[in-house]
Amino acid sequence: VLLVIGLMFLVAALGVPHLESERSFLNNFESRSQIARSYRVVEDSFGGAGVWDVMLEAPTNLTEEYLAEVRAFEEQLRRIEVDGVRLTKVLSIADAEWVVRKSRFAALLPVGPRISFMAVVLPGFFDALISEPEGDHRYLRLMLRSGEDLGIVALTLSYLT
Repeated sequence: VLLVIGLMFLVAALGVPHLESERSFLNNFESRSQIARSYRVVEDSFGGAGVWDVMLEAPTNLTEEYLAEVRAFEEQLRRIEVDGVRLTKVLSIADAEWVVRKSRFAALLPVGPRISFMAVVLPGFFDALISEPEGDHRYLRLMLRSGEDLGIVALTLSYLT
């Protein structure tokens, strides 16, 4: 029994260098399958099915200056282009705050009350975009979207570092 297990382990160990990782979720399915067809609809109609998040450390009390920095960073991400392909969506609480700021009522409020207003009116959306304070900081979530099978993720991450 130990000899058979040892041989199986040896064969498996010899095969490990020949393994290839699959970056595309869709390659796990036949191109005619329902899930592959549905993914193509999402890719074509909604700007891609490739989704990932970037978490930024943020101050407990968000300021106009900090949100402006986040929006500037988002613009840098939107401009990244790899082989003619770009991220299709970049979204954060800074964008939501910018939209809320355009209402007559919210335009009169400072940033703190505007953020609190969003937390009350859109609690699920707000909770998805920013964490509860942890001491003197919290985390802000940037949601990124692209096509499902792009090497842009690695390039974006190398750009960020």
